Amino acid sequence: MASPGTVIALALTRLPFVRSRLFGVEPTDPLSFVTAISALVVTAAVAAWLPARRAARADPVVALRYE
Repeated sequence: MASPGTVIALALTRLPFVRSRLFGVEPTDPLSFVTAISALVVTAAVAAWLPARRAARADPVVALRYE
């Protein structure tokens, strides 16, 4: 199932304004969509993993006493 963002992006590729900005790439190029989605997923995973790793190292008792 496609996400709403992907559906909207595919719909926007029909606009002449968008088509004129794409040089050497078809508006519905699957490789471009997969690359963009993959980059966003990897970025989100790293952004979530780094603070979670730091929080997992903290001692819960010390963290509760601090507050």
